[in-house]
Amino acid sequence: MAAINSLKAFARASKDEVESDVSRSDLYMINPTRIREEEGFNPRGAFCEGDYYERPEVKARIRMFAEAYKRGDHVDPIVVKVIDGEIFVREGHRRLRGLHLAISEGADINRTPVFEHKGDEAAQALLAVTSNSSEPLTRLERAVIFARLSSWGWSDQKIATHEGNLHAESVRQDRALLNMPIELKRMVQERIVAATYAQELFNEHGTKAVEILKNAQAEQSPGNPGTPNAAPKKLTKKSVEKSPRLGKKVVEAMHRGVSAITSRLDSIQANSDGQTFTLTLNLAEVEELQALKAKLAALEPKGDKADENQQELDLVGNQ
Repeated sequence: MAAINSLKAFARASKDEVESDVSRSDLYMINPTRIREEEGFNPRGAFCEGDYYERPEVKARIRMFAEAYKRGDHVDPIVVKVIDGEIFVREGHRRLRGLHLAISEGADINRTPVFEHKGDEAAQALLAVTSNSSEPLTRLERAVIFARLSSWGWSDQKIATHEGNLHAESVRQDRALLNMPIELKRMVQERIVAATYAQELFNEHGTKAVEILKNAQAEQSPGNPGTPNAAPKKLTKKSVEKSPRLGKKVVEAMHRGVSAITSRLDSIQANSDGQTFTLTLNLAEVEELQALKAKLAALEPKGDKADENQQELDLVGNQ
């Protein structure tokens, strides 16, 4: 028996069955239970901790599709690919899960319309990026597809041309995100930090970028972990790049301290070696300088990370 790699062949092979699993009108109509997911194909949720489909917003989306299928509302057809007799979803994973959920809850759905995708592995992978029926991928999810295409010999320029909305340099920058540590990629996927800023931190500090961001997170809510299900606060330039600010009192103390010295420059006496000098200050002036020293010491960053020059957060360019 010849290999089955199209819905037409699948339908032909099923023609002798009493209840064919495939029939055709303007679209192919398929028994939903025959449509499967291919592990590792869908880039959504890449690098996220836990099951992507268990995320509250994803479950809500799947539930929305399930209710739409139950009501008989129009839902865009799922795109599928037949490989060696198996039907795999290629675009519409959440719709498929919503469809299966509706059936599991009693919906009488024996057929669902699908489009059959024609093309090789590269064309199938690119569909996730170019489809207009789905929510746009994040930059990291897009990078997974671009890396897949690159491994099949596609240049950045070829990918950009087929994607249609990017330049070759944008494709290269997206692929470069995959070089970041997994923890940093997770922070990007959780929208704790923008992909562009994460990449800048990684380029400058390497794997220490994770520690820099985690320290900034800890400083945002010291000793207060907050509600367990609360979304993490987004890290901004102000929360990461904290430069010491001189308050009004510190400025006034500096002025008094410097004045105490400059006002007595005329009274400085040279010592016998001709290389050192003696400046006489009264008790009040010494106390002013000591107070200034204490205020300046309080502004000093603590730890070795004080010397890390952290760059500005760029929340644009996610797409």
